[in-house]
Amino acid sequence: MPQCTYVVYQDGIVNHTMLKRYWIILASLALLVSACGGGAPEPTTEPLPTFTPEPTLVPTLQPSPLPTLQPSITPEPETTPTNTAVPAEAVLEEEVPPPLTMNLPDGWQFGSGVRLFNDIGDLRVVPFGFYTGPVTGGQGFIVVLWDFPNATSGNPFLEEGTQPDLYVDGLRLLRLLILERDCVIGTDLKMEYSVAGRLASGTQFSTTNCPEIADTRGWFAGLFERNIPFVFYAYAEPIGAMDGPAQFELQQILDSVVFDPSFTAESD
Repeated sequence: MPQCTYVVYQDGIVNHTMLKRYWIILASLALLVSACGGGAPEPTTEPLPTFTPEPTLVPTLQPSPLPTLQPSITPEPETTPTNTAVPAEAVLEEEVPPPLTMNLPDGWQFGSGVRLFNDIGDLRVVPFGFYTGPVTGGQGFIVVLWDFPNATSGNPFLEEGTQPDLYVDGLRLLRLLILERDCVIGTDLKMEYSVAGRLASGTQFSTTNCPEIADTRGWFAGLFERNIPFVFYAYAEPIGAMDGPAQFELQQILDSVVFDPSFTAESD
């Protein structure tokens, strides 16, 4: 703020020259007063502080992954599969070993349990056995389901009589239990395979573009043991492994199956 000095003349005689100077001084004084205190300086407004709210986490709708089958044992790091297979409605905490044995190669792991799933509006319980281990070119998998409800009652005009068609059951359970529902699944025509040295009906399948599991290819084969249905699913990842010896290595395991002669179905 400029410093202002006020001058007062007290001489009793003022000539024209002095008067002229007096008016000049008055005019200058008025300008000084106007500049110094004639008007209050406009207040300067400090900008208001801005408030930046903390970002609010807005939840987005994320599909919940379907539960995956986990073997009852912990696989060794070098044989940990990325395809844990068979998503379903739920896995019950219950150990139900399959009523059979297999000759598993070195490094293979085994687990078992009971699976609850929605089958055309009805809740079904199916026991399963899960086998996985290294094969040439990748990781091999075998899943066996047994004592499950059949989708058909059989055809009395066929040679096998009124036994249900396990090819139909195998396709149904493949989509419900073995593979994720959002996969792109391809299947072939009905074929004959071998399990425990016996004929078993099934087909080849492949799956791609699954949300959780890797692309894979394999086959399933079903047969009855003392009127109890069994379906075996054999496949490997990566999908190219099935172009080499892996398919024959999986078949050797299926040929080594021996059923427990003392086993009876739960309904018996």
